[in-house]
Amino acid sequence: LRGFNAMHEQLVRKLQGNLTLLMRSNVDVNIASTDQIIFQEFVKTMDSITLIRLFTMEPLPGTAIMEIKLPLAYGVVDMLLGGQGGVETEVRRMTEIETAILEPFILGLEEQVAAVWRESVDIDHKVLRTETVPEMVMTAPSEAPMVVVTLVIKVGQANGIISIAYPLPTVQQLITNMDSSSWMSDNYYGKQDDKNYKLDIMTALAELKLPVNVELGNVELTSVELQELEVGDVLILNTKYNDLLNVDIGTMQYGLARPGRVGRNLSAKLMKNPENENTEMLANLIANIP
Repeated sequence: LRGFNAMHEQLVRKLQGNLTLLMRSNVDVNIASTDQIIFQEFVKTMDSITLIRLFTMEPLPGTAIMEIKLPLAYGVVDMLLGGQGGVETEVRRMTEIETAILEPFILGLEEQVAAVWRESVDIDHKVLRTETVPEMVMTAPSEAPMVVVTLVIKVGQANGIISIAYPLPTVQQLITNMDSSSWMSDNYYGKQDDKNYKLDIMTALAELKLPVNVELGNVELTSVELQELEVGDVLILNTKYNDLLNVDIGTMQYGLARPGRVGRNLSAKLMKNPENENTEMLANLIANIP
């Protein structure tokens, strides 16, 4: 389930950015826990009056549940109406007006959940209905296993918990699709790149321009000799006319080349590469020097 946890870590980052724009205030989101429990036990953890959203992600099996604790919901409504979010109210069901005001916040949550799932599997996110009491949530048998991700959200002076419960078959189907997705799988022996990882890097580097330098030679002069240099003076380099020259890519020595000309340009014919002794393959590589 490490890939599943990594997916929800990305969900946390998406929520922080998306909800910050909506609320016009800093939003702090953290994963409190990821647990596997049976459906009956999850229902017991819900408050007697709460805000519950039921949704599906076809073609994945089962119905997912998102519970938003009312203290957070009332705080968000207060902030959307211009307050600071630090409100206290008795335990009661939200009115239709409060629910309508909160709807953009809930939609933002659901859109980001669907977005991270679509990274691994093509789904059609569909909201079924909204409930306020746990007794009305009968989407699975009592002993059915669920994977529950608990998020702690703080926005302004409002803070609270959001729980997202997925049926175990839904998570299993996701993990199966992760094998062929863009996610980085992480096994017992460490991280394992996906099959196209190296190919993607080579494709990105294929058009990258690199500085190729051919060093004709060098000479050492004293400061007095340097000051006495005049136009027409000849500097004798430390290389002979038939010596092979160093070919550098950036600061790394790539190989050896023989100097020459191609048309009106100076050129260097690559004769030897330290990492590949196949000179026949490398002999046709020519670096033109403008």
